[in-house]
Amino acid sequence: MQNAIGFISEHTAEYYLVPAIVHSMLAHNVQALPFYFWSYREGSRVGIESGLDRNVRIAAIYPRRPKIRYAGDDHVVIKFNQSLFKAAEEGTSLGIPVLAGAPIASSLFDLSEASSRMWFSMNHTHCPHEEDVLCMVNLANGQHEISCEESITTISEKELFDHIQARSQVMSWIDCVDILREFKRRLPGGSFFGAGYRPFYIALLES
Repeated sequence: MQNAIGFISEHTAEYYLVPAIVHSMLAHNVQALPFYFWSYREGSRVGIESGLDRNVRIAAIYPRRPKIRYAGDDHVVIKFNQSLFKAAEEGTSLGIPVLAGAPIASSLFDLSEASSRMWFSMNHTHCPHEEDVLCMVNLANGQHEISCEESITTISEKELFDHIQARSQVMSWIDCVDILREFKRRLPGGSFFGAGYRPFYIALLES
């Protein structure tokens, strides 16, 4: 759909995605720790020492912005750019499930804890073209029918736990930090100090 524009930032989208995924994990009696990863913060000596006795599963989540032509539009567009496909490829090779999520609304003031959200699995998803891939959500009649240009896999909130568990591995927090450092290096525009486009992470704490 041409001329669709975003009306929130990725950070705003995160405010609606993080509570939802944490609640989804709690439904399975699993504590989830959402965080950003900075090499000199979470990956610092003190950050590592704080988790010496912890084992976790990890997943990366990229927030996506809903895009519309005008406020109250019945059609919402979700865009997947090439850097996201590259991140999914690298995450898969490192044992990190890569997902994307978007709050679904056609107005800034329609956003709330009750807002619908859509989740997408990016692992094993390949885009053979250089163009961005678009998914369109039809909000007419409250059905939230979705159609995508490519084979983007949608998953429900109830499926998030099983999806992450099946595609991740239990690791020590120390190993997790090493893997996240490597993941950052491999991301498009990435380096030891950071990357141009950042996901947030969910660590599922193993008992």
